Amino acid sequence: MQLDPRARRCVVEALAAYCQGLFLGCASMLGAASEGAWYVAGEQLRHLDARLARALDGDNIVTVMNRISEVLRQTRTLRITVDELRAQAALLRQLRNYGVHPRSDHLERYFTDSGAAILLMETHTYLGRLTDAVSTCLTDHDESAEE
Repeated sequence: MQLDPRARRCVVEALAAYCQGLFLGCASMLGAASEGAWYVAGEQLRHLDARLARALDGDNIVTVMNRISEVLRQTRTLRITVDELRAQAALLRQLRNYGVHPRSDHLERYFTDSGAAILLMETHTYLGRLTDAVSTCLTDHDESAEE
């Protein structure tokens, strides 16, 4: 799964922000990239679920993520993975929304040099795992269709 140009730009700008010591900007851009990745995943899975297709045509990332999660959970080996992906996505969403939610003091640790560095590495792994989950789901669906 390739990120679309907007999500790739968010990752590039997250790295640039990190290099300039702009850790809030880094975290915010990673949150935006995460949401973009879920939309890309949804487009790849669109044909498997009519409700997912409708969600993708709307403008609510939470609905899209819920539908993708349900599609991925149909692949038995992905059930725990989906929960882990959703947890990381929720964190990145909170970080992206940090500026508009005044009760987010627990997120401050991500706005340091070491916190942002770890977040960058974790996000790299998370995006790879999301990609792998989509591939596994599609392979499982193709194999089921052949039987």
